[in-house]
Amino acid sequence: MSPVWVAFVAACSALMASIVGPFVTLAISRRQFRANVVSANREKWIGTLRETVAEFISLGAAASIRAASEAAPGHARVQADPALLPRFERIVLVRWNLRLLLNPTEPSHVAVVRAVDAVAADLIAGTADPVALQPKMDALASATQVVIREAWRRVKSGS
Repeated sequence: MSPVWVAFVAACSALMASIVGPFVTLAISRRQFRANVVSANREKWIGTLRETVAEFISLGAAASIRAASEAAPGHARVQADPALLPRFERIVLVRWNLRLLLNPTEPSHVAVVRAVDAVAADLIAGTADPVALQPKMDALASATQVVIREAWRRVKSGS
């Protein structure tokens, strides 16, 4: 091969590298940016889910203790003591926040929704005995931990 051909091939290679290089860098940067944004949003979602479930369990425990100390069932108790209405409203609000945070197509999320609904049904009916409600709240916490564990795996893998 003549030195001219070698120089020509080297120049073409350098030209291709200078044209293709920025496109490859751009594609990689976009993918990394997207993964970082998704991971940050997923971390916020995990924190929100954890706080909301903890608040729901706290409200449930407080409501069940109060229910155990009174003889009237749920709706009759609220009618007898209108000051309880904001607490029941808060329980309903937190319940629906939880339901809207979760994906109804994922089995682990459905398990959390079922656990929330089981606790809420007892609270709203006014039949929530603290001792009887505790296993349901433990089941809710366990189901939530499964969802959080799955979400953390996704954060760590960057998907």
